[in-house]
Amino acid sequence: MRFGALLYRYFFRHSSKNAKLLFVMLFFVTSVFLAVVVDYFFPVDTSRFQDISIVVAAEDKPLAHVFQTKDEKWRLGTSLKDVDSCFIKQILYREDRYFWLHNGINPFSLLRATSQWLINGKVISGGSTLTMQVARLLEPRPRTLSSKFIEIFRSFQLEWHFPKSQLLQMYLTLAPYGGNIEGIQAASWRYFGKSAQHLSPSEAALLIALPQAPRRYYHHSFTLSALQARNRILVQLHEAGFFDKATLMAAQDEPLPGQRFALPRYLPHLAYRLKRLLPQQKKIETTVQISLQNKIQHLASQALNIYPSGVNIAVLVVHHPTHNVLAYLGSIDFFSVPRQGQIDYIRALRSPGSTLKPFIYGLGFEEGIIHPDTLVRDDEKTYGNYKPSNFDKEFHGMVTIENALLLSLNIPVVTTLQSLGPLKFLGILEEVGITPVFPDPLKPPGLSLALGGVGMTLEQLTVLYQSLADRGEIASLRFTHNQPKGEAYQLFLPQTAALLTQILQKSSEIEGDSSLSSISFKTGTSYGHRDAWVVGYNASHVVGIWIGRPDGAPFGTGTGASLAVPLMKQIFQILPAPRFSRKDLFPVKNASFQIREVQKVGFRDPAVSSQAVPLQLLFPIHDTTIEAFAGNSSFGSVSLQAVGGKRPYTWVINQVPYACQVWRPKTVWTPSQKGFYTITLLDAQGQSKSAHVEIN
Repeated sequence: MRFGALLYRYFFRHSSKNAKLLFVMLFFVTSVFLAVVVDYFFPVDTSRFQDISIVVAAEDKPLAHVFQTKDEKWRLGTSLKDVDSCFIKQILYREDRYFWLHNGINPFSLLRATSQWLINGKVISGGSTLTMQVARLLEPRPRTLSSKFIEIFRSFQLEWHFPKSQLLQMYLTLAPYGGNIEGIQAASWRYFGKSAQHLSPSEAALLIALPQAPRRYYHHSFTLSALQARNRILVQLHEAGFFDKATLMAAQDEPLPGQRFALPRYLPHLAYRLKRLLPQQKKIETTVQISLQNKIQHLASQALNIYPSGVNIAVLVVHHPTHNVLAYLGSIDFFSVPRQGQIDYIRALRSPGSTLKPFIYGLGFEEGIIHPDTLVRDDEKTYGNYKPSNFDKEFHGMVTIENALLLSLNIPVVTTLQSLGPLKFLGILEEVGITPVFPDPLKPPGLSLALGGVGMTLEQLTVLYQSLADRGEIASLRFTHNQPKGEAYQLFLPQTAALLTQILQKSSEIEGDSSLSSISFKTGTSYGHRDAWVVGYNASHVVGIWIGRPDGAPFGTGTGASLAVPLMKQIFQILPAPRFSRKDLFPVKNASFQIREVQKVGFRDPAVSSQAVPLQLLFPIHDTTIEAFAGNSSFGSVSLQAVGGKRPYTWVINQVPYACQVWRPKTVWTPSQKGFYTITLLDAQGQSKSAHVEIN
């Protein structure tokens, strides 16, 4: 040190002004260079600011479910618009009045704090700026002198790289508020049960005081020290002119919060599902309505009082015009151990009972082998080693297909599935994204599929019934607002969907309840009374309900009709009335005549079963021009539609196979460029139809 001082004294005594100026410039350039190098190799670690709680928001609740951070903190991301503007002014007045002016440190505050420390032997006032506090919050260190120098350098770095508004945002997000609560937004929700957008003077003063000594001010409850600190800050803010004397007196008389509020967890099953699906998204905005969710939760809880003991309930409500999920009740109680409440029963594989019957009949309508008025014998019958019986253990003789569906008879639907082939039915389901699970995947599916001998979820069944409400189009459900609308597939023709809707709407007559007359629904009860189902829909909503025991054990003699239908009725009563009618939904004057008529003298009559519909290529039409151009460089979709023949179909475009093993009558093709195309349709029997078209 002495040598350096002598060298410095000699240099400045014997050097010219230019040499001195050059020395100062070199010192400045070297300092800047070193600062840049250190900043490059030792950047500020902002990972704590990035690690904020994932928030799931609902349409009517900004906080529907909140998760802790990786380090188990309640740390909600906070922007300046999320905080009371008066509070921001107050905290800057209290903590850093020159925040908008300095470059990271306030030398006068540092000198004042240092002199007070030297004179009194203890810290009297802090010299840290808000930026220095942010540096300490981002990288916590022991309170030592070396740590203070590091904080000062980190403050410069923060000022270099971030605007003032973001530094203030960092402080509001990371400030400690006792225990595992960090940030003003989390503190406001935990202590006051509300957002920090609107704070009273008393609440604001408490939130200003707490970060100064969170452990001293809060230990299981607020201490007397916290009350005294709050009141001191209220006096300071009053003296600074933030509010008048009357407001000060009223604020000082307010008691401190008695207990912490729990952060909302209204959607546990859906929230965990979306968190796994969108791990990088810090705020997930769902389509769910919490007000509706809570009402359904209440109705389901009441229903438990009359249900067999130990059962659980899952409910899914969808607004089918938009495919938006409005309510998602994965189980009746997420925290119930006996009911295994943490299982999401909306996605649990269970036996669907009779709920697939409408879709088997719907395929039969489209294949032309049955009609709602077709007569079929409901009598004792054996299919190889399989001998089904009806739920009531009786046989009903000759019945129409319509009545067979309404009465949920088993023999007619098994006979229909035998004529269609289980593989064909499964092929169509799989093409539209519904993949049932079989107990033994190595065995081919059998006729028991018609009566629930397969594993499906409530979500899959709800999607299937949604297609009946949507004119035969099937599409995935939308859980978030920014989720793109999934591709729609034509499961059934609109006429088929209309026929099934008209039949299922008469289910209210079977139940003897005219108040259900506007709802089309189907119940299901799995073998041994292990699962009770109902899925119903009207012109605007689809409601799916599952009831059963977590372990799959029988729950007594209850059925889908006796257990699930009453709850479905209550849910439809609290849903908004449809804004359009069935006629708007299905503008088909007489859907029965849109399906090819078949003889009504008997389902197995050879004149019916052997009469095949010839293969037809409905669209595109031969020798036509299709305007498919959708912009400057992209093309729109062209619908390929077929009817008749024997499925599966194969579509060939310009002698190149485009789609093979297609069970649906409708396929979508997007041409790559303008020009002439030959589109050929082949069926399973080798029949073919072609159309020559021009794409513009």
